[in-house]
Amino acid sequence: MGALKTNFNRVLKALEDQKKEVERKAAELQAEVATRLLELLIFRTPVKTGELAGGWTALGGVTGRLNKDRSMPVGERSAIISQSKRGVGINIDNAVEYVKVLNYGLNGFEPRHFVELAIAQLLREYANSGIVININ
Repeated sequence: MGALKTNFNRVLKALEDQKKEVERKAAELQAEVATRLLELLIFRTPVKTGELAGGWTALGGVTGRLNKDRSMPVGERSAIISQSKRGVGINIDNAVEYVKVLNYGLNGFEPRHFVELAIAQLLREYANSGIVININ
């Protein structure tokens, strides 16, 4: 009976370890998708002074800067991954007060609807991945 209990405990431990690994991978994947959306938003944001493009943040602190190849710097990417948790959404925001005016094209500055264009591109990139992306 003792050997059966020991084997059962090993199986339980292995399942717990697998669960933790799946949760870690899910959080990394979520952070990868959020990072890619942040990259697309920054890239598609019209730039006159740079304030709006630099105003994008994720998780309330990771700032919007891109490398010359339009990728997120490793430090920012790592910060998003380390702060993300499975099942908890990653908030991407821009606190610059005129972001909506510019996005809806009310001032005549192009491109209009750059936020929607970034989201559409993200959805196209992940269309065949099996990943479900919820944008609110």
